[in-house]
Amino acid sequence: CITRYFTDLVGLSAIAELWTGQVKDVLPRFVEEFGLHSINFMFFDYKGTIFQDDLATAERLQLLAPQAQVLADNVITPGAPLFMWYATHHAGWDTIAWS
Repeated sequence: CITRYFTDLVGLSAIAELWTGQVKDVLPRFVEEFGLHSINFMFFDYKGTIFQDDLATAERLQLLAPQAQVLADNVITPGAPLFMWYATHHAGWDTIAWS
């Protein structure tokens, strides 16, 4: 797995724990392992058509800490229109988009 390779390459394999799987399947484990409001930063860099589903799951599970930040790549091209609409229209999010 490329993630394990780079984790080892930078010398963090002794202290880093890597979880594999889809975000929707891994997020519930965060609640079990770390509790509510345990995520301060989320980075989405995969198929943009499901960003909004994963963000909604994190919100439903109450994983995001107050003032948590979410960074999503590739929201313009190939695009994540549902995520962008949600992020720009939800009162709880301050959204900045770069192109």
